[in-house]
Amino acid sequence: MWGTRLRRAAVVLAAAALLLSGCAAGPSLGSAGIVVGTALPVTSLDPAAAQGAGGELVAHQVYPHLLTTKPGTDEIVPDIASSARFDATGAYIVTLKPGLTFANGDRLDARDVVFSFTRQLAIKAPGGPSPLLAGITAVVQRDDRTVVFQLATPNDQMFPAILTSAAGAIVDRRAFPAKAVLSDHDIVAARPFAGPYVVQSLSSGDLLTFRANPDYAGALGTPRSADISLKLYTDPDSLAADVADRAIDLAYGGLEPAQTAVLRDDPGVELVTEPGGALRSLAFDLGAMPYGTSSSNPNARKAQAVRLAVADLVDRSAIADRVDEGATAPLFGFTSDGLPGAEPVLRALTGDGKGGPDSAAARRVLAGVGIDGPVQLTIAVVPSESGPDSVAEYRALRDQLQVGGLFNVDLRYPTAKGLADGRERRDFAAFSTTWSPHGLDPSTYRAPYQLGPVGTRYANPVGLALLARPSTEPDATKRDADLHLVQLQLATDLPIVPLVQHRQLAATASGITGVRFDGSLTLAFGSLRTS
Repeated sequence: MWGTRLRRAAVVLAAAALLLSGCAAGPSLGSAGIVVGTALPVTSLDPAAAQGAGGELVAHQVYPHLLTTKPGTDEIVPDIASSARFDATGAYIVTLKPGLTFANGDRLDARDVVFSFTRQLAIKAPGGPSPLLAGITAVVQRDDRTVVFQLATPNDQMFPAILTSAAGAIVDRRAFPAKAVLSDHDIVAARPFAGPYVVQSLSSGDLLTFRANPDYAGALGTPRSADISLKLYTDPDSLAADVADRAIDLAYGGLEPAQTAVLRDDPGVELVTEPGGALRSLAFDLGAMPYGTSSSNPNARKAQAVRLAVADLVDRSAIADRVDEGATAPLFGFTSDGLPGAEPVLRALTGDGKGGPDSAAARRVLAGVGIDGPVQLTIAVVPSESGPDSVAEYRALRDQLQVGGLFNVDLRYPTAKGLADGRERRDFAAFSTTWSPHGLDPSTYRAPYQLGPVGTRYANPVGLALLARPSTEPDATKRDADLHLVQLQLATDLPIVPLVQHRQLAATASGITGVRFDGSLTLAFGSLRTS
């Protein structure tokens, strides 16, 4: 069966070659428009220091982008740009719309665009989005409305997606320092906003108020609600309780499986979910794993059989539904569901071929290469990076892998430093990974490669070559075919085994409509309204 599945993938490959503080009571709803609560930490209002989903949530409401995603789709369209294209040299040329201004009255022109990108690269705030800009070699102003991006990889077809992310936020050069992060207080006072909303106030570090920006000239249009407040929580229990008690209108971000399960059973609460958010995967150390390249008994065929047997035994639905209480969804591919290039290739190639586990198939795989005893697997799980619920997920995974005595799994829980040190010593056969996409950026397609030489030690030259190809192929049809090949190659090699994908989730008990998660993988305030 193993040989049949690999031959099936190989045939397709060959044919295609001729991928802030918790509060018990919310603000008065009547005086604050729509009140959104979140347990996502908002570390800074400065987009150069925006960390994670909380920082991106705010940045996407108040700062404009050259490009954005068309509401309700993943199609990239101009935001404050009038046009954007690659020229004959492979550089990316962006022309701004005329007459753009910031909320403070300052003119927004090409100098602000150049400043915004060079500032991100100069500051390189820890945890900020600047690494997404590593492919830019120069940003040059051609005239008041035209900017030229010189790229390390000319004609990089994934570059436009970067411009839709938090790394692409455009800021006022007169308000922000060129080489330092600006404080939240100073940002609010300077009003350097040109997105759909402006931040009106920041109260005691736990409540931001937003008002629709009448001068916004981008593609997202006029917000449906003039006033939005964002209440920040550190305790997801308080967040869930407040939306259930109608102390806030909507809860988004930071709800854990326990709270999600309670809210799902509340007839007065509506849950809105879509694919998105962090991907959880089991990554193998291809050197240290059983029969790996640096093991005492290296054998590439046996090592591949071990990885495939693991994939055969994984019950993703059980993890998503029973452990995570529906807060995650089964993941059968190497790219976020809901984004371009996503494909559930492992559904047919592993387990029962329908998305379920198959212990008999795993046993045949191992027996077919002469492995007849329990395979010893030491898996490192880092809760500080993968999230506290990852411990329960991996305990369930351990139990699944030990069905029928095929594996003997030893779970370890090191710190992030302990994982790094242990991997240097080859202590772990595999380790937990969590990857959060920054909108439609290149890492959406290259995440498995980023787990490559420095992560899984993936070194298949065919796979690495395929991973590099989609970024420069200008023909969309050919690019899609390349992405398909990437998925099939990774499904064959299995340097990582995808497990689950977190769902984007919002809970409302106040008749709010227009709950929409845009292509940047965050909640769009502009579509919210009271029914």
